[in-house]
Amino acid sequence: MWAGGLALLAAMSIACVVAIRMGHRLGYVPLVIVVLLTLIRLGYRYEWTGFRETSRPKYEKRDIQPRKTLWDWMQLLFVPVMLAILAGGLTWWQTSSERARLVEEAARQEELRAQNTAVQDYLDQMTTLMLEDDLRSSDVDSEVRTIAQARTSAVLRAVEPENQRTLLQFLSDARLIQRVDENLPIISLDRVGLSDSDLRDIALSGADLRFANLRSANLSGANLSNANLSGANLSGAYLLNANLSGADLSGANLSGADLLNANLSEAFLSYANLSDAYLLNANLSGADLSGANLSGAILSEADLSGAKGVTKEQLEEQPVILRGVRMPDGEIHP
Repeated sequence: MWAGGLALLAAMSIACVVAIRMGHRLGYVPLVIVVLLTLIRLGYRYEWTGFRETSRPKYEKRDIQPRKTLWDWMQLLFVPVMLAILAGGLTWWQTSSERARLVEEAARQEELRAQNTAVQDYLDQMTTLMLEDDLRSSDVDSEVRTIAQARTSAVLRAVEPENQRTLLQFLSDARLIQRVDENLPIISLDRVGLSDSDLRDIALSGADLRFANLRSANLSGANLSNANLSGANLSGAYLLNANLSGADLSGANLSGADLLNANLSEAFLSYANLSDAYLLNANLSGADLSGANLSGAILSEADLSGAKGVTKEQLEEQPVILRGVRMPDGEIHP
């Protein structure tokens, strides 16, 4: 029996060494068991360990210490073995979690590097098209415009909001997305998807963003004066302190948008959806509100002086908050 036990211990020892060398943390658990069993085997050989059966005189009788039973060993080994298993399991879980986190972080960094490279390549290509292929003065149906449009559409779809901001600002600064002499812009952003983008304080004056998807985008402080946003989806967008003076927002969806202190003077809002919009202290002087849906809008302290397409009576008939509003006729609502 002992020979078989020794053979088993030897096999377990070899398996433990192999497991540990292969990087398996749980290989330490059976190694601990092997060491404990070895110590137990040695304990039976020497009396001083207290495991071997011994006899010694005790007054006129002999005090016999019996051999350890299976139940004795279970009581002795259960707690340390369970602790070893739990410690090994916890170590394995922590190692696996950390390894997964590192892999995920490495993939994320690689993706960001790839996106940054794509943006830089795009900027280099567009610079070449402007300086060497005369993109700005090219014909509407020219090959150079087709290439510029295709590359712009592709890269805007591929990159994340932070890089989208960089690209939009470049296109605006280069005057590539603004109308030229009432003609279509060189690069069209028609129906471009920019939902949830962070575009705070961006300057897109005069940009053509017809039917753009800007749902829940953060455009606080943005300069969108004279921009074409007709049919755009701006539902839930943040437009605090934004400049939308003279902008075309006809048919746009601004439901639930935050337009606190926004400048909408002379803006075209005909048939726009402004339901539940927050227009506290907004400037709507001279704006065209023909057919606009203002149901549930908060217009407190807003300036509607000279607004077209809406009257005091029409406003009072709708479920809107008008406290302190300057009405189209100049009268301040109580």
